[in-house]
Amino acid sequence: MVHPSFLWALLLLVIPVIVHLFNLRKYKKEYFSNTNLLRSILSETQKTSKLKKRLLLVARMFAMVFIILAFVQPLFNKKQPGQFSGQPIISIYIDNSYSMEAPAGQLRAIEDVKQKALDIIKLTENQGMYQVLTNDFIENQLQLLPYSEAKEAIRAIQISSNRKTANEIWDKQIKTTQTNTSQRKVFYWLSDFQKNQFDKINQIADFPLTCIPVIHNEKRNVYIDSAFIYSPVIKLNEDVKIIYRIHKSRGDKTDKSLVTLILNDAVKTRKELVWGNQFVLTDTLTMKVVSKDWQYLKLNISDPSISFDNEYFFSFYIAPKPYISMINGEVDHKFIVNALKADDNFEVHNFQNIDLSLEEIKNSNLIILNQLAQLNQAEKINEWLKGNKNIAIFLPSDVSINSYNKAMNTLGLQPISAYEQKSVRIKQFNLQDPLLKDVFSQLDKLSDLPSFSFYYGMSGYSKRAKEVLISYDNGAPFLIRYSRLGEGSIYLFTGSIAASQSDFVYSSIFAPLMYKMGAAASSFQVNSYFLRSASSLIFPMSEQNKDRVYSITGKNIKVIPTQRRIGNQLHCQLHESITESGFYKVENLAGKTVYQLALNHQRGESRMEFLEAGELEDALGYKNLEVDNGNASYLNNLKSITGINLWKIWVLLALLFLVLEMVIVLFWDKANQLTKPNNQ
Repeated sequence: MVHPSFLWALLLLVIPVIVHLFNLRKYKKEYFSNTNLLRSILSETQKTSKLKKRLLLVARMFAMVFIILAFVQPLFNKKQPGQFSGQPIISIYIDNSYSMEAPAGQLRAIEDVKQKALDIIKLTENQGMYQVLTNDFIENQLQLLPYSEAKEAIRAIQISSNRKTANEIWDKQIKTTQTNTSQRKVFYWLSDFQKNQFDKINQIADFPLTCIPVIHNEKRNVYIDSAFIYSPVIKLNEDVKIIYRIHKSRGDKTDKSLVTLILNDAVKTRKELVWGNQFVLTDTLTMKVVSKDWQYLKLNISDPSISFDNEYFFSFYIAPKPYISMINGEVDHKFIVNALKADDNFEVHNFQNIDLSLEEIKNSNLIILNQLAQLNQAEKINEWLKGNKNIAIFLPSDVSINSYNKAMNTLGLQPISAYEQKSVRIKQFNLQDPLLKDVFSQLDKLSDLPSFSFYYGMSGYSKRAKEVLISYDNGAPFLIRYSRLGEGSIYLFTGSIAASQSDFVYSSIFAPLMYKMGAAASSFQVNSYFLRSASSLIFPMSEQNKDRVYSITGKNIKVIPTQRRIGNQLHCQLHESITESGFYKVENLAGKTVYQLALNHQRGESRMEFLEAGELEDALGYKNLEVDNGNASYLNNLKSITGINLWKIWVLLALLFLVLEMVIVLFWDKANQLTKPNNQ
């Protein structure tokens, strides 16, 4: 029965019975001299009246019964093994991910599966309840719908950036249909079944699952897989290299692809790439940046098949001149100053003591403690670090170990263990670190690696995260970075840079290292995040009020993401609040822009690799699985839970008995009078 709740209406059948039993009729008395004839006429009339009333009762009751059956809609079907009682429940998952944009037959894949879904629910029209599920998991998809609403839900489905795993889909279908206790349930998946999306699902139920694969006309797609800025430091009016990688599906016969580089809405360069027999190409584009502040970079590739992955966004920031504050001991500091001032992008200020003004600290990107004999006021240095300031410490040749170790303990650094009177030479570089990456790529060709007549050994425990960036030939560290989440970093040099103790200041690595430290301190940032990544978006936050709430704003959208402040960093989780790639602003409650983001779609939908029909059973590992063979076999499972619905016949029979009632009322007496003369 489709609507068993209407069975209560059978109680209404007592109405015609009551009317029949209590149909009181007033008779008019007539007096006759001869009552014999009257008695015979009365007897005949009473018999005729009783028959009429009984026929009317039967007609009315049958009319009401068939009207009630038309509402209840009982289903008639020969019971099959495994079929149980209850209302039919049909749950349909329709893949609306980006790969469903591609054509399949005469239609786009998404339109093809929508039509098949409509065919499924049409076959069970008004017999059961329906779930229409897509990758969006929106509210009306997490409940059972009647036929009319399910039909509209299918027609309203659009391509979406969302993407779900096989188990996420299956779990959501099972949980939604569990709200109905019926055991007559079937499940459908309509998708192109990309290999990197569908894997084994949990055997949490034994209801029939039917997979309906969509076959794309051509497995074509050319897309930008990744891109990054190669230049270690971006400087105004100098060449900046962008390295990018593009992919082509193996079924794509495209010969050439046009790549366009756009900076701040202006086309910087275009390049045509020839594929030949390759399916992956890596190339480099070069441009110049002519302005400071935030820069918006977009790569675009020509490809008409699937469009969401034709663009790749990232943003970066070019700050005003990095402001370097250098506090000097009684030593010659001209080498450091000259290295930093050799480039007009730096502004260097020299001081003789550690008592910097608040304005000086606020402006400083990097504070250099240059060969101070004693390290005092460690608490003040700690405040600088909490303010996200980077600090470089050059140890002097006559260091006061006790003074330094006391300060290092306060700062959370390792203590100095000993003065090592050994001749050493710089040898090992951590080239994976951003500070050194790409600067010393030709390290094997450097012949003037500096040497030192002594160095300071380090030992013990560090409360801050420690990373050795440069080491001596005996394995001891020369340059160590100490860091803590949400704070600035400390760069510690363990060898004296005094010209009498080493040739470090004369080497070819000194100037670029100083330059990179200054540039790193300028909050230079390359932003390229993926939407719906499990990881957080993390970016520096200079505003001091930790209770502020930030929103992310783009074209026609403004969201307040899940967020928390850790030190001077803001951690945000977008989840599925933003669905479009592009450039976005991070704003405070006053509407002031404090940061810029570039968000990209993940490239999982770009790979046009699909499971064949014969591979689905092994891939999903579900016992009660049927794969459509292309001849509408996906309708077979419906036969086990549905039956023949005769509601139209019930309506016709109800009308027939209502007409019969009218005929009896209108013509019974006339027909009876016409038959009387014949009886006499």
